[in-house]
Amino acid sequence: MGVQYLGAHVRREVHAFLWAALTGVAAGFLYSLSGRGHTVLASTVLALTTAAPVFMAMFYRYYTHEDAAGHRIR
Repeated sequence: MGVQYLGAHVRREVHAFLWAALTGVAAGFLYSLSGRGHTVLASTVLALTTAAPVFMAMFYRYYTHEDAAGHRIR
């Protein structure tokens, strides 16, 4: 809910970064809880490899759905 609230008040780059960070942290956290003895480094790598495509997809979405001033096109 916080990402959705903040997303309306920040630039598209920050909005995309917030979604990527949330997704990456969630994926890394769930991976670390799997109980198979994974290291922190493995969880971090998984989080980053999950967050990067999410950032690209969200940035593309917000970039194509906003005008140059940053207002959403409806």
